[in-house]
Amino acid sequence: MKKAKYNAYFRLFVCMTIFIGLVVSCSEDNDESPGKGNVVLLSFGPCPIPRGGELRILGTNLDRVESVILPGSGAISDIKRIDNAEIRIIVPKTAENGKIILKAGDKEITSLSILSIDGTIALTGFSPLIVKAGDIIKIEGEDLDFVEEVIFTSDIHVIKDDFVSRSRESIEVTVPIEAQSGELAVSNGATSSIPLVAYFEEELQVILPTITSFSPGTIRAGSVLTITGKDFDLVEGVSFGGATVAESFDVNEAKTSITVTVPVNAQDGPVVLTAFSGVKVSGATDLIMAVPTIASIAPNPVKAGEELTVKGTDLDLINQVAFGGGKQPGLITPGGTATEIKVQVPSNAKTGTVVFTTLANKTVETAEELAIIIEGESTETVVFEGPVSLTWSTGGRAVVLASDLEGVPAGSILTIYFTQNANWGQAQINDGGWAVVPGLGINGYLKTGEVGDKSVTSHESVLTQEVLDLLDAKKGIFGEYNQTEPAAIIIQGSDWIVDKITIKVMGGGGIGTTDPVTDPSLVIFNFDDRDAGSWGGGVSPSPNDDGPSGKFFEITQDTRITGGWTWLFASNEASFYEWLPQVSGISNYVLKFDIRFRNDVVVPDGNSWCMMQFRMGGPGDLDLTPWVKEDNVFSTGGKWRTVTIPLSSLGISDPTPTSGEWGFIINQGSPVADFVGFCVDNVRYEKIN
Repeated sequence: MKKAKYNAYFRLFVCMTIFIGLVVSCSEDNDESPGKGNVVLLSFGPCPIPRGGELRILGTNLDRVESVILPGSGAISDIKRIDNAEIRIIVPKTAENGKIILKAGDKEITSLSILSIDGTIALTGFSPLIVKAGDIIKIEGEDLDFVEEVIFTSDIHVIKDDFVSRSRESIEVTVPIEAQSGELAVSNGATSSIPLVAYFEEELQVILPTITSFSPGTIRAGSVLTITGKDFDLVEGVSFGGATVAESFDVNEAKTSITVTVPVNAQDGPVVLTAFSGVKVSGATDLIMAVPTIASIAPNPVKAGEELTVKGTDLDLINQVAFGGGKQPGLITPGGTATEIKVQVPSNAKTGTVVFTTLANKTVETAEELAIIIEGESTETVVFEGPVSLTWSTGGRAVVLASDLEGVPAGSILTIYFTQNANWGQAQINDGGWAVVPGLGINGYLKTGEVGDKSVTSHESVLTQEVLDLLDAKKGIFGEYNQTEPAAIIIQGSDWIVDKITIKVMGGGGIGTTDPVTDPSLVIFNFDDRDAGSWGGGVSPSPNDDGPSGKFFEITQDTRITGGWTWLFASNEASFYEWLPQVSGISNYVLKFDIRFRNDVVVPDGNSWCMMQFRMGGPGDLDLTPWVKEDNVFSTGGKWRTVTIPLSSLGISDPTPTSGEWGFIINQGSPVADFVGFCVDNVRYEKIN
């Protein structure tokens, strides 16, 4: 039992209340006066008065009063008679606030004013001392019938209408689900004056949920975590590191176990249970979020702008990939799995490790560097001149000599030019020892259907160091065409014509050659037959002839606009929509741009809005900045290159739109950046599957 810090007294001022006499009788005869011997009530006091106190009643003919009735106490006949103008009574312990009644024979005289009881609330204690939400606590003391509310910590009030029971000596109340450990108090709930609040000396201890363990200790985002402990019926929410909150959870019947799906963006940190009281309870150890493992990346080297295949485990947790030691962002191709994803290598990627980041903000980095093939001004050398119709015998084979590969660096491009006939055909690519070379062609072959439709006439393969070493180790003489030199590559097959084979060596480490336009019908802008309808800021198709194909767009004048967007070129007229291509199944397509910065564009310090975008009708704007800008510099090394972006990563409709405004817009920021010399050509879709 807890003792009160002090006794709480509801003390108001003492008053003497004067009433106009009122005679109430069953006969409702109110015309009698004091002169006729009628009882008249003039005043009573003190007011307020404590229980057990002496109440003085003044009036006339009071000697005729037989009893006094107080609310809550019934008729009081023990009357102290001073004279016929004054009588006195002792206020019973059960008396309550209300009007007093004087009873004289068959008549009752009722006061107009209220008798106020000055209750002396004496708190003696409460029990139990330790409770759980939903338990009943009993408060004991004196004059507790004056208590209007019980107050728990954090300003949680239980009003008298919600008491389990209330008497003068005790109150029983249910502990609210929101109750917290701390002070316990009672109040008279006064509204016309400052309410009186009395506190217990000891604090109430409210039980909280308890975590004893959880498993597993290291978990994949999106997996189910089991938390064990007790009093889980008190749990309102479950949260994890990074302030991520579970959408829902399940509690077993015994209230000792919680199963919850860990949010995909949860981070390392404590498991936190939030009680209905708002109090948070944490486990003793942190939950660790699983990180992916990278088993392989291929190809390595890889050409900038092409696709990298990543294999490992838990790869579906990855939401960001960055190249060059984490500096250049790549785009993850939709459709990946937990064991394999594909990533579009940015055109500004540099050789370095590849860094993968999960939604849990955890990173994993490749142990080896990824070598980026950065195309520059290239030298393409014919190493086999056809045509030859492939067979499986002498006279029907194409050969690349080992001497043609001497001095060829890794990252060079082997291109096989061919013609497909009406039949199904194939070309088998072997080394000098007659074994298929998986690193060339498509797993060592070129086959009808796998290289595309009949209009496809060439295929490029990257000569990685691994392939070059294999070809050197397996070179051999087999006697074709009176051959006296070792062969590195032997191609044979059927219903397939090899026109020529070339090796393209990238020169000078610059950024240069562009991808060919494979399907002219998918071109959006090429500034020849598919031109823009309007030009912004004095810019127009370039007068120069050093583009990838015919005319191209170039900013030829300094058209700085501080901190605002401006069109470079745009179209939305009817004639534009006549040629604007539309593609369905956008996961099978990419968007390509041939671009060049004749000079590096250095963004001034303090400029945070410098960017360029391609507007694609209604869906919005495609930000090209991550593909052409590193740190604070826009650059292509002064040479043309192709930027490739999967359509499925752009959030556009399927099929692609055929309305709205199309074109390039630029924001030079503030302080402004000078984009003179920026060039673009051959904006197009390209089918990849």
